[in-house]
Amino acid sequence: MSRPVPVECGVPGNGHWEDERTWVYDLEQVPQAGVSCRFMPRADLATLGGEKVEAATEYGFSIAGRACNGACRLPRRRWTRSRLSSCS
Repeated sequence: MSRPVPVECGVPGNGHWEDERTWVYDLEQVPQAGVSCRFMPRADLATLGGEKVEAATEYGFSIAGRACNGACRLPRRRWTRSRLSSCS
């Protein structure tokens, strides 16, 4: 069977058919923060019986990392989760 989904990914990997219905893409390594992958099903994607498969034009994901979105000063005392969550 042919490759049904072209892949653009910042991590090398291999796509293969798991069974007659399931195509998987195995990443060769754990993606680092900032890596994204796009999967674009072919327009002519069809079932083994020849029926057109309805799919989005693109699927994807990206790996987030730790980020500092801002900072605030708190009085010098014990920090609690609720006190930190009020800092915005």
